[in-house]
Amino acid sequence: MSGILILTTAAAASLALRSTVPLVAYVMAVLALLAWRSRRGEHLALYRHITPSILARNLLVLLVIGTAVFTLLALENPILSFSWYASLVQHTALGPQGGLINLSESNPPGTGVVIGSLLLSPLDYAWLIAPFILLLFFLLPRLAAVEERIFRLGTRNWLDGAFRSVVFGLVHLTMGIPLGAALALSLGGLWFTRQYFLGGALRSTVHHLAYNLIALMAITALLLIPL
Repeated sequence: MSGILILTTAAAASLALRSTVPLVAYVMAVLALLAWRSRRGEHLALYRHITPSILARNLLVLLVIGTAVFTLLALENPILSFSWYASLVQHTALGPQGGLINLSESNPPGTGVVIGSLLLSPLDYAWLIAPFILLLFFLLPRLAAVEERIFRLGTRNWLDGAFRSVVFGLVHLTMGIPLGAALALSLGGLWFTRQYFLGGALRSTVHHLAYNLIALMAITALLLIPL
């Protein structure tokens, strides 16, 4: 509860100052604190469980989810497209396109469907990119393990798993992604649920880690390779 209060305060400060700096500071502080608590690095052993086969399967899952996100948001439905973070950013000094991706390229800046994510907000500041990416690579196993413990551990059957998967997707709304994207992430929850049924929490955590790793590698590649 205190975390939500701090996030709300940071969002209010960003809106008042017309700057994403308070929110970026919040993200970096949370990641730095989690990294400090995980400084012994035992969680990094999870990386050793990832195989080429696991990477290939989760790449396909990521492509399916990406297609679902694009399809839902391309509808330009105001409910599916709403993102509190995108709305906030468009009212800051970063301007209507700061930190956001426009899915409607034919539309002028500030219109159409845009995607933003609080988690990726540090990427708007060049000097934070390297430490932010390094922190994420270090923390990915820990983050995957926490999410699997919350959303998969103890799942009884597919009905329970489906409910947990929808909740899993919707929880990401706190990160400022659009509702359509959050619903699409439920597909990932179902995939991780299947892995949980096949091999328990360790298996689902490894697949979740592989999925997140591919996504982070793609983001890193986009940052390193000029388009």
